[in-house]
Amino acid sequence: MPPNRIAIGIVDPGREINYYPVFEFLEANGLLASVTIYNPYDTQPKPDIVLASDEWCSEYSVKLLHAKVQKLPTLHIADGIVKWGNVWTNPRSLSEDAGMPMFQPILADRIACIGSFQARIFSSWGQTKKLALTGLPRFDKFISHFHSLQRLDKRSSFRADISNPKILIIVANQPGYTDDEISKARQSFHDLNLYLSQDLNCRHLNVVWRYGPRSPKVLPADLFGIVENDTSLFEALASSDYVIASPSTAALEAMSMDIPTCLIDYSGLPEFVHAAWVIRSKSTIDQEFCSLIKAPENRMNYQRFLLHDQIRMDGLATPRVCTLMQNMISLAESCLQQGVQPDFSRLRVDSPDFSYIQPYAYNPDLLFPAHPLFARSDVESLKCELGHLRLRLNQVESSPNTKLFSLFKLKARRFFSRLLKSPC
Repeated sequence: MPPNRIAIGIVDPGREINYYPVFEFLEANGLLASVTIYNPYDTQPKPDIVLASDEWCSEYSVKLLHAKVQKLPTLHIADGIVKWGNVWTNPRSLSEDAGMPMFQPILADRIACIGSFQARIFSSWGQTKKLALTGLPRFDKFISHFHSLQRLDKRSSFRADISNPKILIIVANQPGYTDDEISKARQSFHDLNLYLSQDLNCRHLNVVWRYGPRSPKVLPADLFGIVENDTSLFEALASSDYVIASPSTAALEAMSMDIPTCLIDYSGLPEFVHAAWVIRSKSTIDQEFCSLIKAPENRMNYQRFLLHDQIRMDGLATPRVCTLMQNMISLAESCLQQGVQPDFSRLRVDSPDFSYIQPYAYNPDLLFPAHPLFARSDVESLKCELGHLRLRLNQVESSPNTKLFSLFKLKARRFFSRLLKSPC
């Protein structure tokens, strides 16, 4: 029997970018029945599952809760990362009149987490039973690009050969939630712009700035470089050699394309986004920037490690999310027939297992250039050299001088041992 087609309801029209990969996948596999805007008071047949991509808007949250009352499974497919400021310095957390704090609790039955780190953050807020470590569908093209780079062995270290590298500076849509945070963000980009315009080593760089609709107020008026917002972020990153970004999902997207990526963050707040390079003050700009341009392999190796902790990279998220949706619908229908409340925490999502596979290339020849032995690939010659070295070592250890020296060391140890045991 062919699988049932799914009728989907969404609570937040206008945010379909977070759902399109899911719709396309279901449609391509003959599994999509319909997509409608969910209305809890509609007399039409109810959807099989209700999706949300954010729970900040009261209208969307109320609809989500109505769906749960109607015993419809609800799934939150997040639009990206969660940030410290988004939860703890956001006015919603500081005043009842400004709204409800984010994710306190998560309202949907399950939330699709972008990666392990985000799941651990949510778990620390008591939301463990609602987590599904699936990755996010809208990042699938970045994940595909990352794995194609690994297969082709096109690593970031080759950027050192570029004569006029392009550095993309990305300003987050919401660079801060308080006046102090906005002021520090503005100062950080002022200092960076001044450094780029005055340092002679930056003259050969193609500097491109990219900002969101709420970002221009933190940028200096006399930008060094150009502003480019007329291409998609994927296209902008694909043509960039280095990235400096506010703590944001865009920084992770840059890292997923194996681009050396530096965060710029003067806020002093705990970091929910982690990178191998971070500019935290004016005094650290030169040091971090020079290291970023060199992109040493040990830092790139660390960046890849951080990436895999923040985005689930072991395959595409869309099939996992669609499987989760099908399982939630099946569980809801089964519980409805039995007259019991569905417990969606029983559904398990396969977690990444790196015990049998390397998630990214490990290259000791690049990590330890002072040790040329790591760069050797002539296995047969190495075997022969090892045999000769073993023979030579046996010859040295069996020579009279070596035996005499070993006997001297033994007697010396016994002498000092007796000396330490004797009373003063």
